[in-house]
Amino acid sequence: MNNFLKTFLVLFLCTYTYADSCPGEVIEKNIEGLIIFTGKCKENDVRVWGETEWIDTGDVYVGFHHSDGDRKAGTYTFNNGDFIEGIWEDETSSKNNLKYDLIGRYHFEYGAETYGYHLGSSLNGFGATFYEDDKFDGGERDYEVGIWKKDNNALSGYGARGFKTGTVIYGFWGDTGLIGDGYWVEEDGRKQKYSFNKGKAYGPYNLNNSDENRLEQIQDFINTNLEQLNDIWDVFEEEADDYSRVASSFIEDNITFDYEQNYSELVQSIQELLTELGYSPGPIDGYLGNRTSAAIKAFEYELELDEVTGMPSEEILVALQLTIRAKNASSNQTLKSEPIFLGTGSGFYVNTTDIVTNHHVVKDCEYLTDNNDRKLDVKVSDVFNDIALLSGPSSDNFMNISENPPQLGEKVYVSGFPLNSELNSFMITSGNVSSLTGYGKNFTNFSHTAPSQPGNSGGAITNEYGSVIGILVAAINEDLIKEISGSLPQNINFGIKNTVLKSLLNDNNSEFKVRDSFFTKSQKSVADISKKSSVLIKCYGFPESK
Repeated sequence: MNNFLKTFLVLFLCTYTYADSCPGEVIEKNIEGLIIFTGKCKENDVRVWGETEWIDTGDVYVGFHHSDGDRKAGTYTFNNGDFIEGIWEDETSSKNNLKYDLIGRYHFEYGAETYGYHLGSSLNGFGATFYEDDKFDGGERDYEVGIWKKDNNALSGYGARGFKTGTVIYGFWGDTGLIGDGYWVEEDGRKQKYSFNKGKAYGPYNLNNSDENRLEQIQDFINTNLEQLNDIWDVFEEEADDYSRVASSFIEDNITFDYEQNYSELVQSIQELLTELGYSPGPIDGYLGNRTSAAIKAFEYELELDEVTGMPSEEILVALQLTIRAKNASSNQTLKSEPIFLGTGSGFYVNTTDIVTNHHVVKDCEYLTDNNDRKLDVKVSDVFNDIALLSGPSSDNFMNISENPPQLGEKVYVSGFPLNSELNSFMITSGNVSSLTGYGKNFTNFSHTAPSQPGNSGGAITNEYGSVIGILVAAINEDLIKEISGSLPQNINFGIKNTVLKSLLNDNNSEFKVRDSFFTKSQKSVADISKKSSVLIKCYGFPESK
């Protein structure tokens, strides 16, 4: 758990006291002086679900536990950036005559990853390895899928080896490489056979009917096992969704506990005014919940106050009243001048006509245009989640949305048009997912390290396969955090999770395509996909309204 999160919990939960005994839901429970645990546990400090940080190593596990407290379904992140995610067995099992204790994927900080049946941190049984560009065969090897053995960390049975050229080799692997006949299948469908004997290759030969049948059997074996892994991964994702739901509810309930006990006329008045100004404080009920507190913070940021608290006060009420009075006075004036150019943001196509961006990019714009000065129309704008859906000119280039939410530690790319008035070009930067929550433990956001600048807002955040995992929303307020913590934060930026985006698209009957990022890497570069699908959004309006 990072220092900022610890500071956050102290600020909001300092009035809580917890007994030394573990049962129940706890915040920052120190167990045997070795780990810091946040979540739910039972007798004898046996954890049920939550986040565990090992003090000595810096490793972190997030998710559910078996009845004995061992890992069950979640993500284990090492302090070097490697992480494992998936389903842990409560005892060692066996498949294809090979033992395993984890079904999931192991992501290495340098970029490679394994997926399938693991024993410890290595594949042992059916699985796939995806290689980083500069590893193995001079960067030519793309992936290997089939039977693996932990002892030699290589294919050791029926499988396939794919290259970035599009060539795939099918066959049976032993300690010395391919054994017997191996089949080369080119990207255009051409096939050749080589025969291996004592390490020597003979060929190429044309395939006969027997070869075609054997090749089909190997392909069927791989596809069948991949489908089984997909089914298991679906179960894991359901577990992960359950964890996110209960953890979010737990944190939110505790944050708002002190405030929700007493009805307040002041809070209700503030809620009414926040609603009128479009800040979405939630129900107008006089109770200070998480949404109301977040709306107050948003208003305080808008006012550029030195201290942002999210707390109701008479001063906030008066400031809201003055803001509404000024807005009404402005709207009653007849504006005879034409709208002028106010600024730019970024967006991206999710289908042939619909463009996604931030609400704050299009807020108060009289009209919008794209890179080529073609008109864009706002279909829907979600103030609370800061997402807007636009309709634009038809385009054949659009982005797929990842089947999976952001994964801790995975490599990400941010694309868009930062500082367009100065740079006037599309740009893409890279980094890693650094946290699965945003500022103030916002579970709809996540944090990443990809450099972001003004003008990037609304741009796509993609994984290494070119699929969207989020929407860039903001960089951290460095001045505020420095004032709170005494140190200047580095490279902390935020994105809106693709789960929120999918909900918006589904609610508005907007079509989109989901891509399984685990198995199929894009044939085009992430930069190429992002550039063709990204949109420079120009805002025109009146200076006093933006």
